[in-house]
Amino acid sequence: MSILTHPHVLPAIDMLDGAQAVRNAEVAFSLGADGVVFNHCDADDGLMHRVAHELKQNWPGKIIGAGYTTLGPAAALERSLRCQVDATWTAGADVTSRGASAATPSC
Repeated sequence: MSILTHPHVLPAIDMLDGAQAVRNAEVAFSLGADGVVFNHCDADDGLMHRVAHELKQNWPGKIIGAGYTTLGPAAALERSLRCQVDATWTAGADVTSRGASAATPSC
C-alpha cells in the first residue's frame, strides 16, 4: 500500500550540519509537515544519509527523503532501500538520457 494517498508537504532541507538538520526537521514536523527531504550542501552524502536514517528511526510515521549528489540513480535507490529511507532523488553527473550508472556503494 502506498503512503502517498494524498498530497504531502515535504520541505527540502539543505544540510550544512547534522544537528542543525535534525532541529530543522523537528521544526517542520511540529508545524505539520508530513516529512522532509535532505540534500547536503557540500555533497557529503554519507552524513546526509546517516541523518536521514536516524530521523526515520526516531520519526517512523514521517516521510524522509534523501537527495544524493554523488551517486547515480541505481546506487541512490539501493542505498535508500537498504537503509529504509522513503524517498530518493539524485543529481549525479552519470545520469543522462542514455541511462545511468549501476555503481552501488555501501550505506
